[in-house]
Amino acid sequence: MNDKHAIRGLYVGWGLGLLMLGLAISGKHPYGFYVLLRWIACLVFVYSAMVAGWLRSPVWTWLFVVEAVLFNPLVPVHFARSTWQILDWLSLAIIVAAVVAFSKHLRTQPPSP
Repeated sequence: MNDKHAIRGLYVGWGLGLLMLGLAISGKHPYGFYVLLRWIACLVFVYSAMVAGWLRSPVWTWLFVVEAVLFNPLVPVHFARSTWQILDWLSLAIIVAAVVAFSKHLRTQPPSP
């Protein structure tokens, strides 16, 4: 897979993840919203871990794996609402940091044929 295409695909997922996490932080929502958040966040973090692995970035790979496990909808991790708000903020910060880190990688890649 072309690194640039993989990273561009991440931006779409990260944008959706940022939107969902931002909504989760902003208020109380029905249970179904949080189930959807888990599915979206887990899928985004799994794909992020795969791309980070392709790019040979072990720190990002493991960070995304931990996030995917945390948001896993099949075997959910249960925390108090206040703990989830902190984790949502942390996850949001991780995505923002990843956008910065991966955009630098995107700029340093030679053009693909």
